[in-house]
Amino acid sequence: MQRRLWSESSPFTIVTLAYAAGTRNSRRRRAVQGHACYSSQCYNGGRCKEAVYSSDFLCQCPPGFWGPRCEINAMEKCIVGQGESYRGTWSVSQTGVECLNWNSTVLRGKKFTAMKPEAGTQGLGNHNYCRNPDKDAAPWCYIYKGINIIWDYCTLPPCAPEQNAECAQGNGGIYRGTVGVTKGGTHCLPWDSPAVTRKVYNAWRPDARELGLGSHNYCRYAPLSNLRGAVG
Repeated sequence: MQRRLWSESSPFTIVTLAYAAGTRNSRRRRAVQGHACYSSQCYNGGRCKEAVYSSDFLCQCPPGFWGPRCEINAMEKCIVGQGESYRGTWSVSQTGVECLNWNSTVLRGKKFTAMKPEAGTQGLGNHNYCRNPDKDAAPWCYIYKGINIIWDYCTLPPCAPEQNAECAQGNGGIYRGTVGVTKGGTHCLPWDSPAVTRKVYNAWRPDARELGLGSHNYCRYAPLSNLRGAVG
């Protein structure tokens, strides 16, 4: 069985980790040449490199970001709205208990874990940071209460509202509000939805952060196009 490893050290070499045949403990490393990904797998402007003859890839993250796809934002200290797009590193519940890792085997059978196919777009992974995968009132996490596993909200401050944040000024290029519905009343797709992987504008573009694209479905302006969605 072969697994991906991610490295920041080389823009041209992907290091893979493979288990030797017949054992789970004997491992070997091998380096394979890589090139720019045909379709980027990285968030927040991370540089994507993929192996020539396999599906392995790595993301070189800009400062302040990490994770297999550069999806974790160490600089994010507050939440917008209900925090569905929060990708920061707060990991303590409102009762002061350390959150459980979303990838922990003790969470098997739970509805939201890092082992589910949709985990990546929900911000879930091999970490214990607070997230809001189900559009609840606020980010939350699983915790132990005695010998039982329960969920609990996390106490994260709301981001300071920007003046006229919900108004599109001019062509809407600087709009960073939270409207996620089109003029016709249809809910927008998240910018990191698998359905928009091949679209020109998505959360994996190198300039996604500058354009305001990320793990959310808020309306944004795309250069040389009309404002997406309905804002006022």
